[in-house]
Amino acid sequence: MKHLMIILMCCFLTCLTTAGNAYAECAPPDSDCDGVFDVDEGNGDNDGDGVPNILDLDDDGDGIETIVEVDDLIDPDNDGIPNYFDTDSDDDSIPDSAEYGPDLVDTDGDGIKNYLDPDDDGDGISTFQESNDDFDGNGIPNYLDTDSDGDGKPDAIEGGTNDTDGDGSFEYLDSNDNDGPLGDADGDRIINQIELDIGSNPNSTDSDNDGVKERKKGPENTSTDTDGDGIPNILDEDDDGDGIRTKKERKLAKRKDVDSDGIPNYLDTDSDGDGKPDSEEGVRDYDKDGKPNFIDPDECNGPAADCDADGLTNSQEEAIGSKKLRPDSDGDGIWDGDEVGRLSNPKNTDGDRYINVLDEDDDGDGIPTRKEGAYDIDGDGRPNHLDTDSDGDGISDADEISSGMNTDSDCDHIPDYQDSNDNHMCPPTGNSNSNTGNQPWEGCKKDGDCYDGERCAKKVIHNMCVKTCKSDSDCKGAFKCKKPLFTRFKRCVN
Repeated sequence: MKHLMIILMCCFLTCLTTAGNAYAECAPPDSDCDGVFDVDEGNGDNDGDGVPNILDLDDDGDGIETIVEVDDLIDPDNDGIPNYFDTDSDDDSIPDSAEYGPDLVDTDGDGIKNYLDPDDDGDGISTFQESNDDFDGNGIPNYLDTDSDGDGKPDAIEGGTNDTDGDGSFEYLDSNDNDGPLGDADGDRIINQIELDIGSNPNSTDSDNDGVKERKKGPENTSTDTDGDGIPNILDEDDDGDGIRTKKERKLAKRKDVDSDGIPNYLDTDSDGDGKPDSEEGVRDYDKDGKPNFIDPDECNGPAADCDADGLTNSQEEAIGSKKLRPDSDGDGIWDGDEVGRLSNPKNTDGDRYINVLDEDDDGDGIPTRKEGAYDIDGDGRPNHLDTDSDGDGISDADEISSGMNTDSDCDHIPDYQDSNDNHMCPPTGNSNSNTGNQPWEGCKKDGDCYDGERCAKKVIHNMCVKTCKSDSDCKGAFKCKKPLFTRFKRCVN
């Protein structure tokens, strides 16, 4: 029987030699010349390929010849199984057959072949942890991919255990490292959870869409509430509570600090520093100078302004030549707006070269408008300053003042141009209130100061004695008994 076994072995070796096998000339104690003594390999068939270990060039069938595995670290994973029998020599969960290649691959170039390297790609994260998965789907398994999640940040930087955004995913397998509660998705330096707690948008740097970026330190943070309305600036569309939205304030002012007080307009309740609150001035452009009122420190310089309140805008005053900031350009006591008439054809009652607005004597009767006033002594519908016969006695004012503006022919203390009944005699010489000639007397204080039934008129131009009447029969010629404007009793007027 023993001889038979020797004969069969010789035949087996002969067949192998015929096939050109490299170990045809090998013999015990290393029958397959793989660097491992037969006694260590034993008669078993470790990889189940039908070739006993002592004759098998690749005892564990991992594609790496036993002689190669023997040359390398014999048991790098210290599992008690020599490499040539261990299908995962480095115990990284990746079979040696997958890690081994024709060039004995060393992906990270650290001098250690992948099948023996616990960190094949050298990113600081073990191959075992990274596994054979392909997280980013780029065709490179994680354990060979230096950016496993494809986020542009190397795994070596992201680390194998870091989870800075607190979403439960390690950063090297988290394509968005800022979407967790501790992350800062919008980069405003306010973590997502805080934004969620206060109601702001963790994915927007401008949650209230007011044009001001959110910042941990700055006007648009989580706690600042400029106007004290209970809404933090980060959520407040009107940060200073002036009734003008923050976005509009920034846009209209072109992001400038109009009054240069160091406070941006959207936080300044008086943006132009004119002493008037923005809430009162608003966004209207009162003077039409192209600047909304709240950022216009001078609301009187635009074409539509009427800061002298005379009823004429600046552009209208420019057109007729009057003064923008003087309601009475000619100083005649009558405001420009009342004198101008139609702007297309301003009044010029006396037809001289000055329109009434600029004329000190509107009717050209020689009596200044300021002296004549806007009364209508004769009740003809024309005020004295436009009436060339103010008292309606048929004698022009110009003629009645020919001897002097204060001529008072009947010594009744009413200048002739305002006295429709100036044809009676002056009082007798010696009367306490009389003067010689046609000059006016001193004003009376009470009816007792007058003579011959006259009464003291206190509400005309001067206090003076005036002859009264009860009916037309008390008057002469065309004169009628009437109560003129601003008097307390009737007198004869024409």
